[in-house]
Formats: sequence, C-alpha cells, structure tokens
Amino acid sequence: MNLAEPFDLRVAKAEWMGALASSEAFARERPPEELGCLYYSAGGDRFTLPEPNASLEAQGLVLHFGTPGG
Repeated sequence: MNLAEPFDLRVAKAEWMGALASSEAFARERPPEELGCLYYSAGGDRFTLPEPNASLEAQGLVLHFGTPGG
C-alpha cells in the first residue's frame, strides 16, 4: 500500500483498546430502556453522547430510536 503517512500499529491498537473500554463503560452506565437509541440534540441539530453527571433533559437531549428500514 502507498499510504500518505506511516501507520503505527501499536498506536492504533492502543487507541482501539481505549475506545472499547470507554464504550463498554458507557453502555454499562446507561439505563436498559435506552438500549439501541441515539441521543439527539435539537439545539445542536446533531447526534451526540450524553454527559454522565447530568440528566438528558438538562443537556437538551432526546432519545431517538431507529425504525426497521430507516
């Protein structure tokens, strides 16, 4: 492969392992009824992650559940 810059596999693995750990912690701390949802910020007009120490309402977030077929 002709890459634009060198690829450091050790750095990539460390980043991947960190992402897995933080995603597992996030999933464990959210309530079960939020399983499979996205968090939408109407004020920011985007999907985002909720902060752990504030309610969704206080953050201006609403739950968004997908539907089969889009």
